[in-house]
Amino acid sequence: MNVRRAAEVTPLTVTFDKDAGNPVHGVGSWEIQNGALTLSGSYACGKALYGSPNWGDYAVEVTVTPASSPNCGLLVRVTNPGDPSFLNAWPSASDAATATDWIVGYFVGLTSDGVIIGKQSYGYREVARSDGAFSSGKSYRLKVVCVGARISVYVDGTLYLDYTDPEPYMQGMVGLRTHACSVAFDDLVVTNP
Repeated sequence: MNVRRAAEVTPLTVTFDKDAGNPVHGVGSWEIQNGALTLSGSYACGKALYGSPNWGDYAVEVTVTPASSPNCGLLVRVTNPGDPSFLNAWPSASDAATATDWIVGYFVGLTSDGVIIGKQSYGYREVARSDGAFSSGKSYRLKVVCVGARISVYVDGTLYLDYTDPEPYMQGMVGLRTHACSVAFDDLVVTNP
């Protein structure tokens, strides 16, 4: 068992105008294009993590522009990211698609028919969903507020989900994630809630 004291967030802003803002961990072929962090291709999968695994409560937001059927969004409360470059014992972890699930934390994402929260522990399990219509080629401002066991999710200022996890992850990094979805992320901002 690891016990860590939650740390106050150090506010972070990454505009992606010139670079990826020095993620602390990343998987996938990310590029800076037109002032955004992009991942594209027929099977675009990846994650990029920022901040500290000790961060406690925070608010994080980013502009998300899916270029294909949406399955992209934010990672919150992330610890223990698996990296396929050193996980040779598991051959399936050698690709970025599998690596998107190799974390402990939450994925908060947009899909073509709604907003989801997935709980991850080297796998994926959906724990909350709200209906909505999200399409490729359109930009959305996704915001997640994590306070204690509560995760609140907003899209373009509208509350879509307000989920309280009965067995929560209480601290961790923030990040960007896409799975089989070409996407552009812009203007990542992390603040105290």
